[in-house]
Amino acid sequence: MTYPFDATIFENKLRGFRDSKGNITNIVGKVEDFDSKESFFKFLVENNITIKKEQIREAYIRYYSILPKKAKTAEYISENEGYTFCKQGRGASKVYTVELISR
Repeated sequence: MTYPFDATIFENKLRGFRDSKGNITNIVGKVEDFDSKESFFKFLVENNITIKKEQIREAYIRYYSILPKKAKTAEYISENEGYTFCKQGRGASKVYTVELISR
């Protein structure tokens, strides 16, 4: 199932990570844009994204000018450029994420 997603609707606070087929698999919001997991949850609910609080987890994302081949989901900027999940470390941003589709 493809989820409709346009970050501009959500004040650019959310990102849609897609799989290779173009389906939205994760909704991601930077921790710095929200006070807590609770405020992230409230923002989603206020914008008609129905989830359970337990679905929210913390993760890290990083920008890649050339996405790693092992990246299963990403926010594509161009064909092979964008953001994907990574381990904590230099250049990584902490985010809240909700998985919408089982991988």
